[in-house]
Amino acid sequence: MELSVHDRVSKNEHIAQRMFDDQMLVITAKDSMLHKLDDVGTFIWSTIEKSPSIKEICELLQESFEGFDSRKDLSDVCDFVETLEKKKLVVVRHCS
Repeated sequence: MELSVHDRVSKNEHIAQRMFDDQMLVITAKDSMLHKLDDVGTFIWSTIEKSPSIKEICELLQESFEGFDSRKDLSDVCDFVETLEKKKLVVVRHCS
């Protein structure tokens, strides 16, 4: 299902995470896979604590990263969240 700006993102309860050298490392318990997030990915991961909407994530990115345009870069954020969802790192609650 395609993501909407209103969809909410939360962390999968069955993962382990650690911050290492300013980057988030996430391990999926089921397959013990290690996922290393870059700076922007680590920032997005930190926002997911509060189950934000895709729109809220974009607004926070725009406030924190110079040159980020929430309208222009929305598709990149959606792609990233979809990747996290496919890897079972997050759960997306589809809202209308």
